[in-house]
Amino acid sequence: MPDINIENHGSTTIVKALSERAYDWLSLHMPSEATMTSDADAWQVESDYVSLITNVASHDGLAISQ
Repeated sequence: MPDINIENHGSTTIVKALSERAYDWLSLHMPSEATMTSDADAWQVESDYVSLITNVASHDGLAISQ
C-alpha cells in the first residue's frame, strides 16, 4: 500500500499522505512554498518540486503512487 499519493494538476500538484508515517515525513520535508489543502493531510506544491519530493521520500522508505 502506498504512503504518499501524487496528483498532477498541471502547474501544481497535490501531495497527499496516506499513512501517519507519510504525514509526519511530509510535515518535515515539504518546501516552505507548499500550502495545506482543505484536506488536512495534503499539500499543494509547484510541480517542479515533485521529482525531488518523490526521490527523497522513496529513499527514506516511503511508497509513492502517482
